[in-house]
Amino acid sequence: MAMKNVMRKPPLLIIGRRATHGQPSNSVEHDSLIGEEDEIELSIRSWKDGQLESLPIVPRLIFTLRQEKEIWRLMEVTVAAHVPLTDPDYLKGLRKQQNDANEAQAQSRVSIIAAAETGYVGKHPDRGYACTLATLFAQDPEAAAQGEGGGFFDPGQGNEEWNGYRFTLTGCDGTPAAKYRVTAAPTEPDSGMKTFCADESGTLKFVTSGKSSSCFSRGQVVSNGAPAAFSED
Repeated sequence: MAMKNVMRKPPLLIIGRRATHGQPSNSVEHDSLIGEEDEIELSIRSWKDGQLESLPIVPRLIFTLRQEKEIWRLMEVTVAAHVPLTDPDYLKGLRKQQNDANEAQAQSRVSIIAAAETGYVGKHPDRGYACTLATLFAQDPEAAAQGEGGGFFDPGQGNEEWNGYRFTLTGCDGTPAAKYRVTAAPTEPDSGMKTFCADESGTLKFVTSGKSSSCFSRGQVVSNGAPAAFSED
């Protein structure tokens, strides 16, 4: 911090505010005195569970002050965005946030698939469970509301690969098919993301490592259950 033999600047511009109870915090990035002008840059950070979050863009406020007769006057406020693309910790944090989002979406889609299978077998007892996503789901939300497929619309648009996951339907042999298995496995096995699975029981499970097939035998039950979005109701 530069030392000046003049009236002290407003404390709000000098001191960063600490975060409390998940609130954002301010931190001073630099305080540069050039002639009669002083430039103070604050970054706005977010904390969660005591840990600094890696935001995609770090907002910054730049205050330009000018000394006039021993009084510092605020002349300009600049809003900027800082993206530290060369910071490995920042990039690692972003990757974790993306993986967490992909996991949540994969879990939701497996839940929707399981619910759609229940709807489909109820409408088509002569066929049993469906073994392709194209057969299982309606083509759009309006068609799902009219009861096509299993009465559900697929957020993945029928794609087997979606948001970093590969979705597979197996085990629906025979006519009518009395069983099925659905798995959602990360397309990058070393990503550290969970594998999700479900079968005709409707129980949603996950494993954090190992083969996808192990999800059914030793997977942990997802406690928060399946969303009932896009149903025919």
